[in-house]
Amino acid sequence: MQSQLLGQCRAQLGVIFSDQDLAYLRHIGPYGSGAAQKGRAVVVETVEWGDLSVKKRGLWPVFMKQKIATPVFPAKAEQLLKVSRGFTKPWLGRLSFGTQSFPCSLGRNGATYFKREGDGKTPFGTFKILSGYVQRERFRAMPKTRLMLRQLTGSEGWCDDVNSPTYNRQIRLPNPAGHEILKRSDGVYDLILVLDYNIRPRIKGRGSAIFFHLTRERGEPTAGCIAISKEDMRRLLPRLGKKTRLLIA
Repeated sequence: MQSQLLGQCRAQLGVIFSDQDLAYLRHIGPYGSGAAQKGRAVVVETVEWGDLSVKKRGLWPVFMKQKIATPVFPAKAEQLLKVSRGFTKPWLGRLSFGTQSFPCSLGRNGATYFKREGDGKTPFGTFKILSGYVQRERFRAMPKTRLMLRQLTGSEGWCDDVNSPTYNRQIRLPNPAGHEILKRSDGVYDLILVLDYNIRPRIKGRGSAIFFHLTRERGEPTAGCIAISKEDMRRLLPRLGKKTRLLIA
């Protein structure tokens, strides 16, 4: 059976090989956590694996095209932020919201359906904006917004330690677990919007701290987040709310 499938290099499969991968595909459903279990619509897209490391994880065959579920989000256009990848560099993209369009940055290694901690890739999916943080002393001329933004004090961190029970959670500093410091002086985290990625369910090693934040300069890659300029974020903020979804496709 295995050799026969490997010989059909253009075969299309829809096979899930582990409980972790099943849980992950459920997580990136159209409404975030649990969407796939509820039977909401997905579009099946043929993608190329092209990653030999997949073979080591037991996901074979690696040279074949496989069908992957991509979320369909039936939201109104004014509630949906759409992020599409460019063609020149893997981290360059375009963010569209209604009639507005802005350049944006993705992970330095592009995007993926199977996000792993530290891979430098942005996860595909549709995500809610769960919460936010701001340094008001640095993000001046703050526009009105319907989002709840907490002032950063310097005691906030975000755990990226896969062996910690607080993995992919905000933590209080100081903390012995591996983490990111949220209050930074380089401008990137002057405003942070936390996306609903790997939150519920939270799967060890699937990636942490996936935010919508700011760039230091246009065209600079992220570690896996979505980022736009401070000027563009000021234009967007008044239009964002609890019903806004960010689609990375």
